[in-house]
Amino acid sequence: MKENNVRGELKKTNLALSEIQINAQKCCDSLESFSFIKFEELFFPKKVAIINLQSAFDSYINELKENGQIGTAISYSCACVSLHKFKAGLKFEHLTLEFLRNYERWFLAEGNSITTVGIYMRSLRQP
Repeated sequence: MKENNVRGELKKTNLALSEIQINAQKCCDSLESFSFIKFEELFFPKKVAIINLQSAFDSYINELKENGQIGTAISYSCACVSLHKFKAGLKFEHLTLEFLRNYERWFLAEGNSITTVGIYMRSLRQP
């Protein structure tokens, strides 16, 4: 691959590898102190299709389960179900101050506690 007369697929592969090396070096240069974890986070960013609130919840709930945080995953799942009972097909643009106030009023009217509202709303802060 390092020969001057490389052609075809080998040449494409060589160019692709060179591009990867350049990008890896740029990532290393941008790190204040190198660690493999920081490098992987920067070089291999997670690309999750976050289309709506449901997909964001599902993605994070799966991550919590993989980390063994089953209780937290259940809490997030309950929050997601509750939000969708209030308004089906939620999108990020629906999350306004007015929406949150209306949700809180509805949730309390359903006989739930203000503490539970706080727990469920905390789930909206996560990445």
